[in-house]
Amino acid sequence: MMNYSIYPKSDLTTSIPITIEVKEFEHRPKLKVDGIGDIELKGQQVKSAQIYFRLPGEYRLTIQDGQTIKHEVLNVSQHEYLDFKNEFGFFFILFLIVMGGVVLWTRKIMKNKTE
Repeated sequence: MMNYSIYPKSDLTTSIPITIEVKEFEHRPKLKVDGIGDIELKGQQVKSAQIYFRLPGEYRLTIQDGQTIKHEVLNVSQHEYLDFKNEFGFFFILFLIVMGGVVLWTRKIMKNKTE
């Protein structure tokens, strides 16, 4: 009885690797992804592979162990990156918080020195 698991289960995006693990297999399991081809599963007790998808879309996985064939459909979406304006804004806010902490820490040290 072949068991398999796919990680992560949800929020599949183009920047996150998808890990497939096959356990309790009888023969040498094979993994095929429609549109990509055969993927080699590595390992001894647990066979696994990591797949990076570059393009968003629907991918059909076929896992075969002897006569046992299982199918899984993955919906991969496009990863959303921050644009420069938002990324710089987050960096600037973080910079202000750190600098404010440094100023307050310096004031505390100077106050303790004068007492």
